[in-house]
Amino acid sequence: MRAAMLLAAFLLAGCTLVDQRTFETHRSAPAPAALAALAASHPLAISDGAPGWPARLAVTAHDAELRDPALRFDLIAPVPLAGTEAARAAFRARQEQNLEQAATALEATGIDASRIRLGLRGDPGSPAARVELYAR
Repeated sequence: MRAAMLLAAFLLAGCTLVDQRTFETHRSAPAPAALAALAASHPLAISDGAPGWPARLAVTAHDAELRDPALRFDLIAPVPLAGTEAARAAFRARQEQNLEQAATALEATGIDASRIRLGLRGDPGSPAARVELYAR
């Protein structure tokens, strides 16, 4: 009997009582990494395909770089996941050219190429030919 009580006391020694502090929310500021992830999920700019769109993306990136010189930039272009293989390949080739144009425009503002990443993102619908600019 005494051994059972000692065993129970030993096992319960690591437990914590549940009270209102257990469910208390902490109202501290979000961690910088969480803020960076949130900022990266919203594009700084989206090209609209109008004449001069690469230059407008570049100006936006340059303005952001003036506020934070350590920024890195992602240029993302959506490509369709549906449709014929030939149509998808043609759209992908067009988007790759758009990405190259945008990267060249960013580099022309003085942003080093090592701070620019290019990427394609699959879209289940019929995306417009556009390039999205993200900062991280």
